[in-house]
Amino acid sequence: MFNKYIGIPYKDKGRDFNGCDCWGIVQLVYKHELNILLPSYIEDYASIEELKEIELLIKDQLINWQQVDKPITFDIIIMNIIGSPVHTGVIINNTYMIHTLPGHDSVCDKYYDPRWKKRIQGFYRYKEILSGKQ
Repeated sequence: MFNKYIGIPYKDKGRDFNGCDCWGIVQLVYKHELNILLPSYIEDYASIEELKEIELLIKDQLINWQQVDKPITFDIIIMNIIGSPVHTGVIINNTYMIHTLPGHDSVCDKYYDPRWKKRIQGFYRYKEILSGKQ
């Protein structure tokens, strides 16, 4: 099911299969797998270099998410980059996430790999999924 999200080229503010940034991958998976339209935010920040803007957008969006201790498929992971919680990915099972970074196509990585484990800010479940309002 998730193979179609692997190898999508990185594109700042990308929101489709032709190119995505990290939130674009989250938005794309939710749209195609859960029929949930998440906000795109492409008009709300200048570029990926605007870490403070992105951090504030993520914090504002968390009102729609509940933090969880044990992630399941479709939860999101928020990770710190340069000390700020500005990177997102989608959990696809109890070991792996899909995400993308500038200069890299989307990949499937172990989120408890040493590269990512120390960066994890938290795992979040979309409240509409919790309440069954999909």
